[in-house]
Amino acid sequence: YKSVIQAVQKSNEGHPFKALMEKDVTVPPETFRKHVDVCLTHVNRALKQMSRLFLVEDLVDSLKLAVVMWLMTYVGAVFNGITILILADILLFSVPPIYEKNKTQID
Repeated sequence: YKSVIQAVQKSNEGHPFKALMEKDVTVPPETFRKHVDVCLTHVNRALKQMSRLFLVEDLVDSLKLAVVMWLMTYVGAVFNGITILILADILLFSVPPIYEKNKTQID
């Protein structure tokens, strides 16, 4: 589009994304390793928690997980995935303005 407009108007504005094309978008290896280490910590913590729950280290926590999973089967029977995503999207954008308007009563 810009090339056609430049040809018609006989202007020499250049590429519209030139500033973005000149930016350095590479990720330094140190930064990448730092983020991978943080992610690895979270993944290890999640795996440890899942093994604790599924292998019944604590009976009460494992029963809570079982009840939540059982209840989610009923939620899944009523709603499909896209409906749940639409409802989550509506809540995501409607709850913060409601909180801002009624902040004193909620707090």
